[in-house]
Amino acid sequence: MKKVISVVTGSRADFGLLEEVISRINDSPHLELELIVTGSHLSDAFGRTGNQITAWGYTNVTEIAINVEIESETELTIAIGELIQKIATHYSKKKPSLTLVLGDRYEMLGVAVACATLGIPLAHIHGGEITTGSKDDMYRHAITKLASLHFVATPEFQKRVIRMGEDSEKVFVVGGLGVDSINRLKILTRPEIESNLGILIESSYALVTYHPDSVNPEKSLDQLRTVIKSTESFPDIQFLVTGANADFYGIELNQFVREISGKNRNLFFFDSVGQQNYLSLLSGAKFVLGNSSSGLLEAPSFNVPTINVGKRQDGRPRAKSVVDVDCDETQIVNGIQSVIAQEGAPSFQGIENPYGNPGASKRITDILETYDLETLLPKRFLDAN
Repeated sequence: MKKVISVVTGSRADFGLLEEVISRINDSPHLELELIVTGSHLSDAFGRTGNQITAWGYTNVTEIAINVEIESETELTIAIGELIQKIATHYSKKKPSLTLVLGDRYEMLGVAVACATLGIPLAHIHGGEITTGSKDDMYRHAITKLASLHFVATPEFQKRVIRMGEDSEKVFVVGGLGVDSINRLKILTRPEIESNLGILIESSYALVTYHPDSVNPEKSLDQLRTVIKSTESFPDIQFLVTGANADFYGIELNQFVREISGKNRNLFFFDSVGQQNYLSLLSGAKFVLGNSSSGLLEAPSFNVPTINVGKRQDGRPRAKSVVDVDCDETQIVNGIQSVIAQEGAPSFQGIENPYGNPGASKRITDILETYDLETLLPKRFLDAN
């Protein structure tokens, strides 16, 4: 009998990373895929990226809509509760052999709580990492403690998960899924990207993504204004901005950039461009600007420098191509100038990505195929030696 693996995706970001894992589970003779689509995938305000998933043709797909147009921390908390309730109702009809989640989003915390109370084993990808400048840090570690099987990116993260009381025999170093995606996807030509996005891409362009400050959300809009203001010092560079995630203030940030992009010939906004378009753009970008993890997880594999703004990614390993700056216009401008000045220099060639080598998706699927999932519960806390 096949093991039923329920994969939950709540945003364009996690689906892009999970694509190959999902595909391998679906093709496995030993596993049966259930795909649950929730969160910003089902919201018009965030580009309704669930339509892209439907186009892949998976048959066992369940959509679970929750409110992601969050206007307060209270509404965010209620949204987590809404997802717990709806996931529980869905799983009450048929429990999977295991639920698989990725990362540190509040939606995945809700899924993890539901699985814990329902007695469904949970597997967690990308645990053990640290982002002290974001509330996601708490969510990630909470998900780790609710999970029984762990797929981490590096030995450092493996040690951290084990120190949290997890069984070392259930914590597997598989590498980073971002590196996997780069190795898997065909990089599109510029004319192909232009056709997909409906714009002309200039020879010199940069990618910008700025997510809300989850620790001080009320400061997010002013922070984004500072980031965008800094781009005005570089009129010869085209700035392609991708939308913020579905955190408190995410809609406001996207609306702000959407409005000014129509008035600024050098700045273009997209709710979402899809992973293949994004990685293809990333491969030819002069630099990445903002506070997205992509600048740390994926950009180094293309030898593309990152100006990482603010504290959101504090604690993550950094390649030598990452320049950290505060959310201050002068610091951002100086950071951009520094990477432009080093363009083509040996220091920005052959950059080692700290998140490892390709192959994570296959390693995860191989383990799911062979592991005895019935042994995962109940969990035990193991003191680190």
